[in-house]
Amino acid sequence: MRLNFNEVKRKDIWSRLSGKGIYHHELAFLLDNSIRKIILSPQKLTDYLHLQYNSKVLEIGSGPGNFIVEISRIVTNGYIVLHDIQHEMLII
Repeated sequence: MRLNFNEVKRKDIWSRLSGKGIYHHELAFLLDNSIRKIILSPQKLTDYLHLQYNSKVLEIGSGPGNFIVEISRIVTNGYIVLHDIQHEMLII
């Protein structure tokens, strides 16, 4: 059986989604959904971290930055740095 490029790409994306490895940037839209925000809401995260206006935040593996909007409302005079291994995640 011969696989075409799109089929190989789909299998690669599925293996990244379902197992270990880097979360594929083409699936980043799945990270921004209501169910995920119910499980861990940005508000709950900021409450847990006890952030203040002058906090310094380094988010590693930030993906498209779903939590950063809430964090930036609190950290108004500090530093926020996002880092992701995939440049595409940061430009979404």
